[in-house]
Amino acid sequence: MQIYKGIGTGHCAHEDLIDFLNYVFGMNGEAQGFYRLLPKLYRPAYRPEDDNFIVTEDGKLRAAVGAYPIEKEIMGERRSAVGVGNVAVHPFRRGQGYMKDAMNMALADGMQKGADFAVLGGRRQRYAYFGFEPAGLCGKFVLNGANLRHVFGAQENDSGYTARQLAPEDAREIEAIDGIARRQPSHALRPQDRLFDVMSTWESRVCAVFS
Repeated sequence: MQIYKGIGTGHCAHEDLIDFLNYVFGMNGEAQGFYRLLPKLYRPAYRPEDDNFIVTEDGKLRAAVGAYPIEKEIMGERRSAVGVGNVAVHPFRRGQGYMKDAMNMALADGMQKGADFAVLGGRRQRYAYFGFEPAGLCGKFVLNGANLRHVFGAQENDSGYTARQLAPEDAREIEAIDGIARRQPSHALRPQDRLFDVMSTWESRVCAVFS
């Protein structure tokens, strides 16, 4: 068993990583896959393999943990973080400590580079071994035809508002959405050329409301 970081070692090419992750998470790479679910991280141009800690046996990928850098602004102060994701172990190699080794190496690398904290989503009990605990709040709202009818009456189309799904070329609208996010007390600092992919994560549709 050997453990490495990134493609620079020559032990993990982009397609090898994506194929491995799709296999471990039970996705076929077409109808479901990491390209579709998380375009903000896994597009070939973003080189996710550079931020993965991988375990190999005889040159074959057996485990991978992604540790992706994030820049945030919290109450006017910039902070660096590591977003941990795609924690994956080959189903025939579980129970051998590969996930633990890759996680510890990823977190140690983040600390060495001066990250202020690390974030991830997943089972609390699984990641409590590494010091993670639930933190923060996540709010969401639902807007449907019934909501509009109660506010504007039966003729909701006469409300004066229209909604339109956005495309990557709608740069002005995407920048305006980013501006709203940046006015929040805590927000991520995203590169402009990745904003649409960030908003499209988890197969979300990016929409804007116009008056």
